[in-house]
Amino acid sequence: MSGPTRPLPITDPRELVAALERLDERERRVLELRYGLGGECQHVLAEVGGVLGVSVERARQLETRALEKLGAQGGAPPTRP
Repeated sequence: MSGPTRPLPITDPRELVAALERLDERERRVLELRYGLGGECQHVLAEVGGVLGVSVERARQLETRALEKLGAQGGAPPTRP
């Protein structure tokens, strides 16, 4: 199973928890599923879309927006693949 291609912009676990709390529910859920946070295993975008009831493209958009918000909250800006 292929996980995300972009690293999380925040690596400190305490900072990450605080930053995730500032995201909206869907953005947070996308990152939990993609990165295996909170006891989840990593999922591909098609699986994330299925869980959330959205298209793969919409799941990708939500992931991108969430990563950009995390980068703006204090980590290094996310890199583009």
